[in-house]
Amino acid sequence: MDIYCLCTDPKDPFLDERAYWIAQIVNGDTGEKFRVYQDDDRPGITFAHKDAHSTWVRLRCFLKDNPKYHIEFILLKFRDHIVNIPHEDAVGYYFGRGILGQVGGEDTHYVIFGTINNVNQKSVARTWYHLPALEIYERDTLPRKKWQEEQIIWKE
Repeated sequence: MDIYCLCTDPKDPFLDERAYWIAQIVNGDTGEKFRVYQDDDRPGITFAHKDAHSTWVRLRCFLKDNPKYHIEFILLKFRDHIVNIPHEDAVGYYFGRGILGQVGGEDTHYVIFGTINNVNQKSVARTWYHLPALEIYERDTLPRKKWQEEQIIWKE
């Protein structure tokens, strides 16, 4: 797992004072579980991928290369505030980021999650969470034709 440079240490100082997602990973054969902590833009990542700065991309690659493992659930965390991403019957997870800005104002950053409950689903219901507070900003639906494949992690 080291080649994917995934953070599995909940006490990693890089996570301090950041909002981040946590993915519980399970081995479908053995039941072994571990958690991956979002550490986007960490200095020194050596994983060979054009988007290696993204933990989602690294996790997606790990899961594709190790099909016995899948995401069991995802949490969002900022300090003591934890948000559960709905996951009942999920066959896939959608992840994205959003930034809204206006002239003369500050940018507002969001993390966007959705679950896919059917491989033939025509759209994903997404929830936008304001960073770092993790308050729900809005909910929307994204048609499948607008999904980018790297935003989806399928449960094999």
